[in-house]
Amino acid sequence: PQLRELLADIVPQRTSLENFELEFDFPVVGSKQLRFNARQIESAGGQPPLILLVIEDLPGGTKI
Repeated sequence: PQLRELLADIVPQRTSLENFELEFDFPVVGSKQLRFNARQIESAGGQPPLILLVIEDLPGGTKI
């Protein structure tokens, strides 16, 4: 929920997301530590803005 809120604020508030880390438990691979970075990208031709989202798999986060 916290990540969703941060992403939802990027376009209306013209903010960015820098080095936000979360740990997820995946059924097959186990626990992963992930880092998220995001920012708004202006679209051409009057299209709505887009969000560029980068997800980095951090070393040492896997517990298989």
